[in-house]
Amino acid sequence: MVAIIGQEIGRPLRYQEIPPQAAGQGMIAHGFPEPLVAALMARYAKYLRQPQHLSTGDVDNALGRPARTYAQWVADHTTAFRH
Repeated sequence: MVAIIGQEIGRPLRYQEIPPQAAGQGMIAHGFPEPLVAALMARYAKYLRQPQHLSTGDVDNALGRPARTYAQWVADHTTAFRH
């Protein structure tokens, strides 16, 4: 996913995982309320233990149109990745 974003914005990017505690502290430092951060981090931890999977056709049914690829979505939102 990071490689696709980098390709779209024309520069190499890399992924670096950070500890959950550091991620939470960073969100709080950027103004996110502590209860929200705690809830998000708990949800993320749950999904790491028990990944969620979409069935074929779920996205199409929800949107009422065929799903786009991740690369198509990134191309449509490139300006958001340039900041």
